[in-house]
Amino acid sequence: MSFNSNSVATLSNSDDEYYEVQLARRRTETETLLRQQEEKEHLEHQAHKEAKIAKQKRLEEEVWRKQEEEEAQQREEECQRDLAHCLKADHIATIE
Repeated sequence: MSFNSNSVATLSNSDDEYYEVQLARRRTETETLLRQQEEKEHLEHQAHKEAKIAKQKRLEEEVWRKQEEEEAQQREEECQRDLAHCLKADHIATIE
């Protein structure tokens, strides 16, 4: 049995090229997965930030609405006091 060094060298070069191609493919896949993960984290962060802003806006609107209700109630109470005062004055004027 004769030993053919050319076929071993060809096989070795072929194995090296195959390994390099596989390594490059894995590197590309890993970089793609990393970019996808970074994008996912960015989108999750953005969604969290937007949800926080929306919640803050709802709270501000609720505070504004309560203030408006309190002011309307105060105006109504003032009108009622004025009316009561006018009625009392009318009653006193009628008696006199």
